[in-house]
Amino acid sequence: MKRLTTLLMMMVVFLSLTITSCQKDPDFDELSTEFVTYTDYDKSVNFSSFSTFYISDTIKVLSGKVANWYDENAQTLINTFASNMKDRGYVQLSKADRESADLGIQLSYVESSYYFTDYYSPYYWYDWWWGYNYWPGWGPMYPYPAYAVTYRYDIGSLLGEMIWINREKEKLHQIWSMCVGGTMSGSTRSDINNAKRGINQAFTQSPYIKK
Repeated sequence: MKRLTTLLMMMVVFLSLTITSCQKDPDFDELSTEFVTYTDYDKSVNFSSFSTFYISDTIKVLSGKVANWYDENAQTLINTFASNMKDRGYVQLSKADRESADLGIQLSYVESSYYFTDYYSPYYWYDWWWGYNYWPGWGPMYPYPAYAVTYRYDIGSLLGEMIWINREKEKLHQIWSMCVGGTMSGSTRSDINNAKRGINQAFTQSPYIKK
């Protein structure tokens, strides 16, 4: 399988969408009805060594600037992801206990084409997890590619990132990612159901994620 970063750059989905940069909830009339799911992971990581996870209770909306999506539809997708993790043997921690989690998970929805070029993961990670520089002196987050990459995430993509919180080395490591994307049309209900199927497919093609 080609790396997720390569696949994402090859995705060419040109669609028109009226963007409201601070919109809290995406326009689901323009979500995707046919999702294609891509996943990639750090092949040096033993996923069975982790026991607990925390998943953010909001989905980040990537547009002109980062906003939060937290309505019932967002919770449906978050719960779908969490259920898959628990089915694989991991224990979900509450927000109050997130500091002790082995893994952190963030879902994001791309409301407008989003570009990112760097060695590290997008800036919004510090925003939701502990706040920027929660632990003073900790270094930046390290994803598995060891080189600068330009990512392109197209409108309507649902992204997922799994982060290993390495307290021993005081580092955050991105160890797995998914992109569920496709063309946009259809109703809210059918699109949310398709997004759920995309998340389930991400786990189906990631059998190594298990306790």
